[in-house]
Amino acid sequence: MIANLIGILIVAACLLFTLSLPISGTGFGKTLRQWALFCFIAALAPSVFVGACRQVAGTGGAGGAGESVGCASMLGVLVALSLLAFVILKVRALFNRPNGNGYGRSDHGGQRSPGKRSVYDRERAHRDDEFED
Repeated sequence: MIANLIGILIVAACLLFTLSLPISGTGFGKTLRQWALFCFIAALAPSVFVGACRQVAGTGGAGGAGESVGCASMLGVLVALSLLAFVILKVRALFNRPNGNGYGRSDHGGQRSPGKRSVYDRERAHRDDEFED
């Protein structure tokens, strides 16, 4: 039954990816590619995980208590690596703050830009600044 499910997921991934190619520039094409990737990972991840557990436990076939200890230790390592990656991403985000206000570079410090303004508005604001001196 699992083999059938894996086969169906791989076929679904191939079909979704193939259907997304003609419409790759649209949002729907991107969504189809994301679902294709999900189906592909969902098909292969359980096999990879079980194979890795068997390697850690040192058994090639059906194991006993040693296999559950190996899987638990592998899960612990994966959780520790996930937490380490999360901390690294947070530290990078802390030190790599973008310049400006989030809308690009601003001459007004921390003020947010109101969006697009016509050329006439910018020229008028510049003239008003000149007259205030």
